Amino acid sequence: MGFFGAKVAPIPALLFNVPHHHIPRGKRRMIQHTSLPSALIAQVEAQPDKVALITADGTPWSRSALLAQGRRIATALIRDGLAPGQKVAILAPNTPMWLAVDLGIQMAGGVVVPLYTTGSLEDTGFILRDSGANRLFVGTTDLLDAITPLIPRLPALTRIWVEGLTDSYSNELVHPLERLEELDVDLVAKRIAPITRQSEATIVYTSGTGGLPKGVVITQGNLMSNIEGTLAILEMGPGDRTLSFLPLSHIFERMVCWLCLLGSVEIAFARKPETVVADMERLQPTVVVAVPRFYSVVRSRILAQIARLPGWQRHWMERAFAAGHRWSLEAGGNPGPRPMGLRWLDRLFLKKVRAKFGGKIRFFVSGSAPLPEETFHWYRGLGLPIVEGYGMTESSPVLTVSPIDNPRPGSVGKAIPNVELKIADDGEILAQGPSIMLGYHNQEDASAHALQGGWLHTGDIGTLDDEGFLRITDRKKDLIVNSGGKNIAPGYLESLITSDPLISQAMVLGDRQPHLGALIVLDPDQLAALCVEKGLEQPVEPARLEREVLGRIRRRLQDRPSFEQIRRVRILSEPFSIASGELTATLKLRRKVVIARHAEAIASLFPSHQDETP
Repeated sequence: MGFFGAKVAPIPALLFNVPHHHIPRGKRRMIQHTSLPSALIAQVEAQPDKVALITADGTPWSRSALLAQGRRIATALIRDGLAPGQKVAILAPNTPMWLAVDLGIQMAGGVVVPLYTTGSLEDTGFILRDSGANRLFVGTTDLLDAITPLIPRLPALTRIWVEGLTDSYSNELVHPLERLEELDVDLVAKRIAPITRQSEATIVYTSGTGGLPKGVVITQGNLMSNIEGTLAILEMGPGDRTLSFLPLSHIFERMVCWLCLLGSVEIAFARKPETVVADMERLQPTVVVAVPRFYSVVRSRILAQIARLPGWQRHWMERAFAAGHRWSLEAGGNPGPRPMGLRWLDRLFLKKVRAKFGGKIRFFVSGSAPLPEETFHWYRGLGLPIVEGYGMTESSPVLTVSPIDNPRPGSVGKAIPNVELKIADDGEILAQGPSIMLGYHNQEDASAHALQGGWLHTGDIGTLDDEGFLRITDRKKDLIVNSGGKNIAPGYLESLITSDPLISQAMVLGDRQPHLGALIVLDPDQLAALCVEKGLEQPVEPARLEREVLGRIRRRLQDRPSFEQIRRVRILSEPFSIASGELTATLKLRRKVVIARHAEAIASLFPSHQDETP
């Protein structure tokens, strides 16, 4: 069923009856431990029966259950001969077991190498070989089948444990994860004792917008300092619950989950990406972390369903959203109380929409890419504020967080307390602090280049205002230089273009060209609503649709200079996707891949000039 009529299964109400006791900003204690495992053990000893994790079907895991599972995995690894510092890979979907395996590897003194479940065989094989991982945990037999062709080419791999494995699959190399039942607390404690903040915790391979992945070496201290700095700004604590659905193989989601484990925040798991909103209604999180595309897609679906409501309901719902959006725009960074009229509309209409997100959301968090300002205002007007942040794998990952009570729409916030930022002469954002990576695995030259002068060179272009708020313009390498020599940031224009609910994805082009063009992907629900509104039959004639889209884009870009205007568009029949290689696992454009795959469409954007090339 649709967003307004999703059917979901109940889970025990007792899981929700937890009062909020949030620690005031600036009053959080530093983590008084030398490693993530030792910090978690202290949490378990303080409250062993406290719920730590909730499975997709609503089954709770206590802190002590998580610790016991981690100790079983660590015991198995140590008895299997894993030496401290050796690499162990994880290939699995988001589940409590992912975090238990992560914990177990670290307890055994190993270095965790996460793999993307959506990664290509080529990338997966490269990561396993480059990292030197000699053991692998796999979350499903389907994933095992997918990587089976790689196994003969991985002589370093001595053991694979698989969840849900049957006897027919088992052999000398491959073992069922469920059979790891022995637990030796003393053996594991001896492995944990020598781990320091300088010890390597994980090697996270960047999904990369071009070329082979690079392994980012992150220490225990990198992660712990990032958790400390983020918790100092992001007010989360006992009584909060988050919903995990971004890939744990990315450092963003993984750091958030460790932050929750150490900050006494419950972690619930979504069934799959397609059910996230229904899972919110069922599991009732208070804080949800996502990427801008998630917020854009959900917004488009809500608007499409509102468009199908009976006349008077649609009128009042649209009026309520418009009032909320207008209030957020006028409030800027100082929201203050809502006017009486909006409070009335909220009680009658907007509150019902929030209930579909579980009814307990305090705020959303957005990262990985800049959030369009219109999206920010739309959600805040709905009563669901979005806290924006910025970072990268190389910084473990958070560098900035926007204060929830004093945001700057269009900004990604201020540096967290233990991070320092500055802008280089060419506009590049530089960062320094204890959460900055050790370097790139097996890439000394790339490490030296990225960490010149003791500062991380982020590759992003941005500005810092007098109050320390950071604004991101674009990736340095993505800047377009047109035939007139003007520098143009395509990512910023793309965020403005996709703020129109009709436009799901966009890629702006125009390097060495006299004008800009764009490849466009439309939202199917919004397109259907447009056809009803304008009396058009699908499929709509391409030239007619391109004129409609171009008109909408011009309205979005009306305040931009003439050289940043889009002159031509081509509408693609299929969205950019991870499967096609056009998107990274965190939904960022791989521009070179898109250019190669759509060379003919791009050539038609610039009919009299040299084609764009990778």
